[in-house]
Amino acid sequence: MVCEVKKTGRDIDTAFALHTTVRAGRITRCHLYEDSYAVAKAYVGD
Repeated sequence: MVCEVKKTGRDIDTAFALHTTVRAGRITRCHLYEDSYAVAKAYVGD
């Protein structure tokens, strides 16, 4: 996944995992796992 932090203009390029639970054809739970250190670094800088 690649996205841009509007505040700093920096890109976050990181792998992610999406874990969902579906019941009766509806998504009842959704968890996104990503590199939170890379996200924080893109917001604040080096």
